Amino acid sequence: MNYKIHISGYVSKTNQLLVSFSSDETKHDAKDYQSLAFDLSRFNGQDMPDVLKQIARQAPNICKEIKEEEKTNTLLFKEKKLNL
Repeated sequence: MNYKIHISGYVSKTNQLLVSFSSDETKHDAKDYQSLAFDLSRFNGQDMPDVLKQIARQAPNICKEIKEEEKTNTLLFKEKKLNL
């Protein structure tokens, strides 16, 4: 299984990285899904490549949830609820 992460932004005020995910089995590309906010302070000064590796490790579970939401047509898609 191949996974993709898309970094859509950084919120300096809250020190959060905005990341979205996709896989070979999701219906859309990562950039098309709603982003999740990851608090960078919890990574205790790790360099960015290591932070991204840790975030990417969550892709299988997140993509599994995306697939389930796509099946039930309740996925939040770019901040709007769509019927897929």
